[in-house]
Amino acid sequence: MLSRLMLRGGLLAVVFSVFLLVAPGQQADADEKVLKAVAPWPLPFPLTEPLIWFKDRINEELEGEVRIDYLGASEVVPAFEQFQALQDGVIDVILTATAYYKGSIPVARAGLYSNMSVADRRESGFYDLMRKIHMEKADVVYLAHVGGPVGGFRLYTKDQPKSPPDFTGMKFRGGGVYSPLIGHYGGTTVLMKPSEAYAALERGVVDGFGWSTTGVADRALHEVSDYVIDHAFASVDDPILVRGEVWRGLTDAQRAVFEKVAVEIEEKTEQVLSEAQRTEDAKLKELGMKFHQYAPADAAEYVKVAHEAGWADVIKDDPDLGPQFRKLGFRE
Repeated sequence: MLSRLMLRGGLLAVVFSVFLLVAPGQQADADEKVLKAVAPWPLPFPLTEPLIWFKDRINEELEGEVRIDYLGASEVVPAFEQFQALQDGVIDVILTATAYYKGSIPVARAGLYSNMSVADRRESGFYDLMRKIHMEKADVVYLAHVGGPVGGFRLYTKDQPKSPPDFTGMKFRGGGVYSPLIGHYGGTTVLMKPSEAYAALERGVVDGFGWSTTGVADRALHEVSDYVIDHAFASVDDPILVRGEVWRGLTDAQRAVFEKVAVEIEEKTEQVLSEAQRTEDAKLKELGMKFHQYAPADAAEYVKVAHEAGWADVIKDDPDLGPQFRKLGFRE
């Protein structure tokens, strides 16, 4: 109860700061709805850009009716509090990682372990089920699941990785998608804000980190780590969520535009992140990072473990919905 009160107290402070961010010249016309949006990661970062594309398209399509203002990232609302801020009406739209609101909807992480494209997940019923549980459990609309191709995450280390995989005694900045894999090979994960990863590596608090296949160079994490374990796993699956009350306040025509743009952004993100991953790899090699590869059999087992351990974790958290999501979102 106390922690809940402390969180709400913190969010009250956020409310005040959010209103301060809206300058007088940005006030909406009388009939224009203005929605406040945030993401966990500051720009420039490839996984934040889909929210900017989404904002720009909505503002273009619904000019004079609905406007989305991007306020910033964790400096506005801490990453792990953004989902609560959405529910409490402090923020109206967020792009986030499902791991950041695991406490509210544990099964939302199922998308991380899907080996299907986002378009295929819409066709299979995976998307519809995910949308249904978000509305039922949190009164938020799961509008889009933006991400790249399968294989959107990797592990990075300061010292040369052991072959075959062995993380015994090692600590990684991570959580969510990384924890089951790291734990299987004897390591432990340390939950921390993305902004704290650099200092943690520099000071030896952690020996490595889990990250997407893009954005390492942008955060200068190559300066405090030397190796990329070059076997990507899981899927980037960062939803764009809209507060339920806001959604119900839109007209049918406005909601239709939101739905259309959501699909556009999903398709664009998948294409852009595929290219961004190739660019990132070239940049990291140029910056001196070494790409470590396991023997083929060990590599296949490593990626298999990442998915199987992940699904086991999801199903453990939700024995009812977990198997349903696996059936709809994973091809054996």
